[in-house]
Amino acid sequence: MNIPSGAGEDIMRTLSRTFSGKSRQDDNIQREDDSADSDSAKTKVDEWRLASDVKDLQQNDPTDGRRLGVTWSGLTVKVVPSDARLQENVLSQFNIPQQIKESRQKPELKTILDNSFGSVQPGEMLLVLGRPGSGCTTLLKMLANKRKGYAQVEGDVHFGSMDAKEAKKYRGNIVINTEEELFFPTLTVGKTMDFATRLNIPRTLPRDSATPEEYRQKFKSFLMDSMGISHTEDTKVGDAFVRGVSGGERKRVSIIETLANRASVACWVSSPTIHEAEDNKPLRIRNDGR
Repeated sequence: MNIPSGAGEDIMRTLSRTFSGKSRQDDNIQREDDSADSDSAKTKVDEWRLASDVKDLQQNDPTDGRRLGVTWSGLTVKVVPSDARLQENVLSQFNIPQQIKESRQKPELKTILDNSFGSVQPGEMLLVLGRPGSGCTTLLKMLANKRKGYAQVEGDVHFGSMDAKEAKKYRGNIVINTEEELFFPTLTVGKTMDFATRLNIPRTLPRDSATPEEYRQKFKSFLMDSMGISHTEDTKVGDAFVRGVSGGERKRVSIIETLANRASVACWVSSPTIHEAEDNKPLRIRNDGR
């Protein structure tokens, strides 16, 4: 059998390409398997270190069963446009013709929410997303029963079996944490939380607390430990003029101050953010137990 000259090199080149292609295919399959394992490891959520403490608090607290859902339908909110408002100053108070003209010609209202509807059951968490000016904060304020500053509010919002008017009597159980952090800047973080927890001691103490002060101290320590700011207890809260804790730590103080209310409905404006996963765990564990 005669083999043409150079045929051997062609055969070896073909075999080399075949095995190289198979090797690359095996590498790709192995790489995909490793990537899947890595992704599953990243998405696996470890149990929060204080999850058992939250469950113990809920089991020992006879008043923790206060559950409340929120439903709303046909919710429409309108405001006076900023460009239509009279910029008040000393001279404008004596501008009688302008005041008469504005009283006769009512400015056209701007619609922030238009026929919104939804429902949040007890124990559920609702994430509201939208671009600036789309009405996310307005919706959260309506769900927290904060209606001041809006020219016109239409539709029904019910907190359990209560309407918005009846729910005003329970402002301590329906709260909102806004973007503005209002503190006494010269007080330390510990003193701030002392004040917040003293105002929210339940009439019926948990089974594992003998005195109100024992319950308060235990609850305060748990709140500060849950956000990892126990080390800032003796540091001033501070503000733009008084040196104190960092901005992120100040936001965490605001979060646990709201959690101290032990509210049935809590709304959070821009907090916690997506990258602050550690801040989100106390809220998720608290809701899971309800």
